[in-house]
Amino acid sequence: EYNILNADPDLRSHFITLLVSRKQLIYIEYIYFINKHIVNKIQENFKLNQNKYIHFINSNNAVNAAKEYEYIIKYYTTFKYLQTLNKSLYDSIYKHKINNYSHNIEDLINQLQHKINNLMIISFDKNKSSDLMLQCTNIKKYTDDICLSIKPKALEVEYLRNINKHINKNEFLNKFMQNETFKKNIDDKIKEMNNIYDNIYIILKQKFLNKLNEIIQNHKNKQETKLNTTTIQELLQLLKDIKEIQTKQIDTKINTFNMYYNDIQQIKIKINQNEKEIKKVL
Repeated sequence: EYNILNADPDLRSHFITLLVSRKQLIYIEYIYFINKHIVNKIQENFKLNQNKYIHFINSNNAVNAAKEYEYIIKYYTTFKYLQTLNKSLYDSIYKHKINNYSHNIEDLINQLQHKINNLMIISFDKNKSSDLMLQCTNIKKYTDDICLSIKPKALEVEYLRNINKHINKNEFLNKFMQNETFKKNIDDKIKEMNNIYDNIYIILKQKFLNKLNEIIQNHKNKQETKLNTTTIQELLQLLKDIKEIQTKQIDTKINTFNMYYNDIQQIKIKINQNEKEIKKVL
């Protein structure tokens, strides 16, 4: 509990409220069941001695009968008082504490669910990555067009070389092959970026959404156990898992994703440079 409070300061007040209401409930529950036990014992003793009391009341000894009758009245009055007191304790206090504790559980569950949803929005925010993917798609189209425009010229080089002896055929072909390799590198890196994107924003995100929905649905299906804190523990574990995934996987993969994007930008520059060199050759 202490670690939980430190780890989730936003939820601290909700946890404190829940813990206080739980302790109150346990205390009231203890008093209620102790009183109930006493009442039951009194009732048992009264039943065991009922014939004995009747015997004394019906006996010719008026003094003994009067004393026993007085004792029975006091005994019965005490029994009824405790019984009424305990019923009042149950109806007015114990039930209220149960409802209050149940309400605090539901409130904390809602807060945890809200916190998880907010964390999911932050952890799986794909806007920046989507923008980078779009830029890479545009770069791919741009570089594909460049390579496609150069390809027919490669077929003309031999003919041009026969006319213009100064044309360096090998230099041209080297630049051309470099661009073809660069283009393939872009394709490979975009493919890797797509894999990372799908893994994070589709597969991993859906996995956590499914788990969250499963926890909430299971909680709704067991409404008869409203005092059960299993759902809270499951949500806390899910919250912890998302934070760990964010640190250990998502951040690392996004760094790799961004690295691929930067590589593609550099490759584009190299393709442009090669294109200029090729034009000089031609």
